[in-house]
Amino acid sequence: MPHLEESDLDRVAQLIAELDGEEFLLMGLDASPSQTATPEIELALVAIREQRIRLEEELAEVWAKRCSRC
Repeated sequence: MPHLEESDLDRVAQLIAELDGEEFLLMGLDASPSQTATPEIELALVAIREQRIRLEEELAEVWAKRCSRC
C-alpha cells in the first residue's frame, strides 16, 4: 500500500505542477501588468485556481493517510 500512496502523491504533485505551468502561461499572455487580463484569461485563471484547491485537498488527504501509518 505505501507504493500506491507514493504514486498518488507523485500524481497529484505532477497535476499541481502542470496547473502552475498553465497559470504561468496565461499570466504571460497579459503583456501589461498594469492592465487587467481579458475576461477569458480571468475565467481560465479562476478555473485553474479552483482545480488547484481541489488537488491540494486531495494531496493533504493522501499525505494524512500516509502519515497515519507512520
